[in-house]
Amino acid sequence: MFAEVPKETGRPDGLITDREGYLWSAHWLGWRITRYSPRGTVDLVLELPFATATCVAFGGPNLNDLYISTATKKLSTEDLQRSHDAGGLFRIATRYVGVVEPEFASYQWRA
Repeated sequence: MFAEVPKETGRPDGLITDREGYLWSAHWLGWRITRYSPRGTVDLVLELPFATATCVAFGGPNLNDLYISTATKKLSTEDLQRSHDAGGLFRIATRYVGVVEPEFASYQWRA
């Protein structure tokens, strides 16, 4: 097992890696983003003002802006009221640098 995610920190969702080989995980209903070392230990936790981070991506001219997409689906009334601008897209400038994601060819399913 790479890493164990305690239930109270939400369910891991969108994942990316940075230039140092660390894994970043959005947490569904966890109010956080976690950065894991290559050995699976928690390196950094970014506490968020919204409950549901769905996906993370590095962007910007130097690939050091962390973009976070969020959702409102399945939020309790209390979590929705506590969340600031849930359902939006957010950017956090970081000291970490991402990697360029490879493009992929589209694939058409045939039945």
